Amino acid sequence: MKRALIEFDQNIEEVRRIHAIYTHLTQELHLSSNEADDLLRAIIINTISALDRYIHEIVRIGLLEIFFEKRSPTSRFQKFPITAKTIKLALAYNDDDDDNNTASALLASLEEEITSYFKSKSFQHPKNIKDALDYIWDEEHKWQKIAPQMPSLQGSTINEKQKYLDQRLILIVDRRNQIAHEADRDIETGHKRDISISEVESIIIFIQELAHAIAAGIP
Repeated sequence: MKRALIEFDQNIEEVRRIHAIYTHLTQELHLSSNEADDLLRAIIINTISALDRYIHEIVRIGLLEIFFEKRSPTSRFQKFPITAKTIKLALAYNDDDDDNNTASALLASLEEEITSYFKSKSFQHPKNIKDALDYIWDEEHKWQKIAPQMPSLQGSTINEKQKYLDQRLILIVDRRNQIAHEADRDIETGHKRDISISEVESIIIFIQELAHAIAAGIP
């Protein structure tokens, strides 16, 4: 799990380098914002991609830990589909044996099946993220556990914070989809939508806080 969070932070650092390039172009080379704004749009796309990748990774790692009895199984895990090939390898596997070939084959087969099962799924929308986490975390009120770990959330109560978390993430994902699927152009006017450095900076902070809060919440 720690490895996945380290990779996520590395991805966010790459995003921040794009941010630095934008700042250099606009503040030092005096490029107009209209000429450089697509860098800001790329930042939003890559930030959400980093979150998506992070959720995929912790679910993959968590499922493998459950399979090898390093993590307690969840009710959702019990319904995870695996093939007869993997079942046969699992039956042949014994962690007391010195046959590393069987263990390696089982691990490879499990990773292949987990990756194949989730490869077409997107973990960006709050509902999809919570559904994904169900495989490795038997907590009914996940957002209520995660929200208090995020300093930037608005609200004086946990319920208010988790509601804000839900709404804010939906808005960010919708903004990402406008860029990715609509070229960020207004449907009626055909003009590019406005985007600002402050909007982008707040999204980076929010998404990084969310990933770290999820890491802190999962046992």
